[in-house]
Amino acid sequence: MPTLWRAPFGHALSLPEANAISSSANPRPELSESEETPLICVLVEESVYEALTPELNQYKADVEAQGFSVTIYNGSFDTAEEVRSFLSSLYYDGLTGCLLVGDIPWAWYEMENPDPWGYEIFPIDLFYMDLNGIWTDSDGDGKYDTHTGDREPEIWVGRLKASNMAQDEIMLLQNYFDKNHRYRTGNLWMPNNALIYIDDDWVESTYEVNYAVSTLYDNRTVVNDKATTCPGDYLSRLTQNWSLVHLMVHGWSGGHQFMINDAWDGYVYSSDIWSTDPHALFYNLYSCSNARYSDPDYIGGCYIFASTYGLAAVSSTKIGGMWFFEDFYPKLRNETLGEAFYEWLKNRVIEEETNPDTWYDAKWYYGMTILGDPTLYVKIADIAVTNVDVPKTVVGQGYCANITVTVENKDVQTRTFNVSINVNQTAIYTREVTLTSEASITFTYLWNTSSFEKGNYTITVYASPLPNETNTRNNQYNAGFIIIAQIGDITGIEGWPDGKVDIRDIAAVSRGFGSCLYDSLYDANCDVTGPTIGVADGKIDIRDIAAVAVHFGEMDF
Repeated sequence: MPTLWRAPFGHALSLPEANAISSSANPRPELSESEETPLICVLVEESVYEALTPELNQYKADVEAQGFSVTIYNGSFDTAEEVRSFLSSLYYDGLTGCLLVGDIPWAWYEMENPDPWGYEIFPIDLFYMDLNGIWTDSDGDGKYDTHTGDREPEIWVGRLKASNMAQDEIMLLQNYFDKNHRYRTGNLWMPNNALIYIDDDWVESTYEVNYAVSTLYDNRTVVNDKATTCPGDYLSRLTQNWSLVHLMVHGWSGGHQFMINDAWDGYVYSSDIWSTDPHALFYNLYSCSNARYSDPDYIGGCYIFASTYGLAAVSSTKIGGMWFFEDFYPKLRNETLGEAFYEWLKNRVIEEETNPDTWYDAKWYYGMTILGDPTLYVKIADIAVTNVDVPKTVVGQGYCANITVTVENKDVQTRTFNVSINVNQTAIYTREVTLTSEASITFTYLWNTSSFEKGNYTITVYASPLPNETNTRNNQYNAGFIIIAQIGDITGIEGWPDGKVDIRDIAAVSRGFGSCLYDSLYDANCDVTGPTIGVADGKIDIRDIAAVAVHFGEMDF
């Protein structure tokens, strides 16, 4: 009999019959325009569902605000094959990814590889990501040993498993969803800093890792001194504030093993992570078996279920870890963790299929797993003033100058903020701007100089920082200066207004006579006025010569 799956609002549906071990799901059909909203499925183990109902409903609302459609199912799940069959049925509805909450079954995979791997048995969530490949248990021992056909993943999968942790399962899951919501609403954050911590055996990979992480984080701390990397130093650094920790160290499901000057040194255990409560949000744990969620108190779980911070970790359930970081980190600028991981994993399968001799093959990446919520964006709040155009450097006192401003929302959600135009640190104009993710706006302010004394004024545009914004260097744009001068005083012997309106000024306007905006002879400073007195009209004509001529001979001494 198929398992009964229950939707959160009392709807029930029957799970399709489980696929035979060697059968495959059908590819996703083309979706109509109305079905293009990507679907996220949250599978919740029945024993934890009731206690998590408020948190799950909040999570659903949060993720749907990102533009996803979210469906939550709860029930008792008997086998991994039933879960895979159910996910296959949702694929027709546009399933993009799945979050597994609680004791959702997993598939086991066994591999015989050369040293140092040897024979391995490990849980594999790729079984749920690849919905149309052929998985075979050739010896009937309950563990898959062959994966053929179309091996590329169709969806991403993340897992929240806390029943085997050292602390209470319900408490850990409730706290996790609370952290998740606070992060999305800007109430849980870390500075835009990354810690790259590389133990002795991978020091030569420092440049590769640092370059890849630099595509996402400007501020990085790299620790790779063989005499420095050790348990005490690592735990101490975890108490500092990081958005991302990229760790490369030996390990097992319950901890990390460090080296000092190429000799074995000491350990960091799961209990150390619980007691440290690391100040970090996201992790890439290149440390063998750290994501082995089938083991008690697995250290990858300790990172994401930590009390105060911790949201997601990428690691492996077996020997190995992530390489080809340049296929992963840049994608996180604009994609969710799940989307970036899905594309990275798909590239690994394609590479192995097209180049069977590649060193990074299935024995490396088959255990790769997302612990935590894959719908999260790693990128943090960032507003930027990307350009300010001030065509005039000279304007007659009482006349006007255009200041054109472009601002961009580099964040992953809609943001509202203020933009102010300042002259000599005094705001002359402020407006509220609301921009969706990755959107920009350009506006022009016409500055009337009537109330300003003659002189040199520095123009600065400033976007107010978001509540959690730490990269504020691009919030300010210094646009140069404007000289407010006597009307008609455009130039002088040194090329700047000299306090008198004379033949040099007439000559300057005459040289550009007849030119229009974007012509090579056009000079905005000589576009003195137009039909509206004091406002340039984009062409140099008789009005401009007349404006200078009216003031000919006047001196500002």
